[in-house]
Amino acid sequence: NMKQFKPSFLLFFFVIFLCTQCNNKASKPTTEQIKSGASVGAATLPKDTATVATTPSTIEVIADTTTAENTEKETVETLEKDTLKTNVKFEEKKVYKTYPLNNGEDTTVFHLTYLTVKEYDNPVVEKKMNGFIEKEVLRMASGGVPDSATFENVEKAADQFIADFVEAGKELPNDFLRVPWSYEGNVAPILDTMGILSFMFNEYSFSGGAHGNGYQEFYNFDLETGELLTLNDLLEGDYEGAVNELIERYFREMEDLADTVSLQEGGLFEDSIALNENFYLTPTELGFYYNPYEIAPYAAGPKEIIIPYTDLKKWIRKDGKLGKLVSK
Repeated sequence: NMKQFKPSFLLFFFVIFLCTQCNNKASKPTTEQIKSGASVGAATLPKDTATVATTPSTIEVIADTTTAENTEKETVETLEKDTLKTNVKFEEKKVYKTYPLNNGEDTTVFHLTYLTVKEYDNPVVEKKMNGFIEKEVLRMASGGVPDSATFENVEKAADQFIADFVEAGKELPNDFLRVPWSYEGNVAPILDTMGILSFMFNEYSFSGGAHGNGYQEFYNFDLETGELLTLNDLLEGDYEGAVNELIERYFREMEDLADTVSLQEGGLFEDSIALNENFYLTPTELGFYYNPYEIAPYAAGPKEIIIPYTDLKKWIRKDGKLGKLVSK
């Protein structure tokens, strides 16, 4: 009997050991989850874990610093010192709402952090820029509704996001069958120099389905007028064709795509890349950003194409904002 008992006894402890290891692995979020902002149960998220959102070279945004109890979140924005050439100050605003599931082990989260301009030298310009930022933030939080007429403020949009989640789960027998939803939004400046103030609007949402959706837009303000800068304000002449050629050239370099291979064979919807107004500025480059589904399938991810100002010298308006930035 002892000979039969001993192997069984050892097998019992071996099974216990495997279960313990599995639980440890399940409780720890992966690096991919942390970097992508994927929903991770509050009870399983280690203390002081940070989600890092990668942005153009002039800013690093660290978002989603969460305690184990999921009671506190902070966003820290840091502008490079050499870009701070104006008197612009910023005010941070946050909307953070949750709906716990499974005794707090999972949580549906709405988290939006954005910066607006404050105490600027020109109150009229400040009001114009902030009016645009607030309207765009509300459009984001409202699920992309163009006129933002659905909700009167971001808090109401957040309440509706939680209410939609609750409503969607009513047909399920218990919380354990429900997958948490998440909305993460971040709006921050990425360039502040030579009379140009550029903002990045970044959001990711998941409300069920195969995957969530991320979206990123850039807006560049003229600090003298508060108006948005377009490519026509920065470039002159017959620049469209030339910039399109540069975009294709740098895309091919980025994707290691030979000239003999068509762009469609390289994974794009069309055999050309249309010029868009979703661009950002750095002290040395002009970047174009294409969101998923814009020129390629979701699986291909967003496409970011960066062109040095040295390649654009012929078309840069000498008396424009970009001309001043390049010649400084």
